[in-house]
Amino acid sequence: MEACAECGQYKEALKIMRRMRDTGIQPDLTMVNSAIKACCLGGAMEEAEQFAESLSSLHMTKDLFTYHTLMMGHTKLGRNHRVLGLYEEALYSGTQLDGGIYSLAMLAALNSQQYTMVPRIAESARIVSVTLTEAAYTILMQAYGEMGAAEQAISCLDEMIRDGLKPNVISYAAAMSACKLYPEKVLSLLERAKQNNITPNTVFLTSAMDSLARVGGRYSDIAISMLKHMESTGPEPNIFTYNTIIRAFSDSGRLEDALEILNTIIRKGLHPDRYTFTSLLLACGRSEDVCSDQVTLVMSKMKTAGVIADDIAYGAAIDAYRRGGSPLKAIECLHEMHKNKLEPTVAHYNLVLRALKEKSLTDMMFKMVMGLAGKEGSNYVNANSFELTLEALLLERRW
Repeated sequence: MEACAECGQYKEALKIMRRMRDTGIQPDLTMVNSAIKACCLGGAMEEAEQFAESLSSLHMTKDLFTYHTLMMGHTKLGRNHRVLGLYEEALYSGTQLDGGIYSLAMLAALNSQQYTMVPRIAESARIVSVTLTEAAYTILMQAYGEMGAAEQAISCLDEMIRDGLKPNVISYAAAMSACKLYPEKVLSLLERAKQNNITPNTVFLTSAMDSLARVGGRYSDIAISMLKHMESTGPEPNIFTYNTIIRAFSDSGRLEDALEILNTIIRKGLHPDRYTFTSLLLACGRSEDVCSDQVTLVMSKMKTAGVIADDIAYGAAIDAYRRGGSPLKAIECLHEMHKNKLEPTVAHYNLVLRALKEKSLTDMMFKMVMGLAGKEGSNYVNANSFELTLEALLLERRW
């Protein structure tokens, strides 16, 4: 049975349990737990639950191993509510729980977006003198980050040290992510990690750069300097690192710099993704001198890379064409969306209407709005669509 448990051969485990029953041999708790483990590793959670429920008929109760195994099995399948249900059951069963049980419960609460529950579970562990694991502290910091509680996330590093744990690069990355809206705290954590001889990895530095780039200004420049340092001394940047910097350039309208990062990505053999090109398209629309040819260039590079634009990317392209004074190119985007079986939304149509209005193409606006309004089944126009068209007609005194 133990061999079945280690390999996840739950069907063989079921056969063994049936043979024991047929020959009148009553399994002990260790045997049942091994069967539960085999089922959990094999993804047969219904069978695992049935074995667990059969314990009462055998005059036995679930122990720590039973709860941990069941919770782990449901965690792998993303059944967060069931994990939390088992945690509550274990909590009131009188079973002596360990840090692993609390960690799994905290992870389930985090994954089900019940962020305030995570610190409550952590406090329950402390009350019964159970020391949280490194994984539990990482989960706790992630929850604090989602709650916007940056200071509490940072304090977790001190709590880890008091518990005899040594924060590692993953711990610092979690704290960093929780401070994404507070650039000075991010810089402070970078310095603290350096003083504690924490060797930064790509994820850690990318998290820091992402936080800094979000704020913009001089913090974006710091993020860019960090990228250059990574390229020269390591660790090796990945696509997420480069996307972070492209977004920073996009926010400040530095298209040429963003395109240079794209060239670096390709030169290094990395694969630009939809996020890469959407940020580039946004950069096109935010540059001081918007040029429609640049938008077309980015769209062309996107196709060459085999990346299919989504509605957000097309929205960015349409708006960039509008800012570049090319309403007909914006209309081509609508046709391309239809060709790719992607239905434009009212927001896409309104961007095109705005582009036509800015070039005084009122007749085209009128025909578009009336044609869309006559379509059945979906809402392609709204009050803003008609307001834009009416404003254009009134400006030309076409009563």
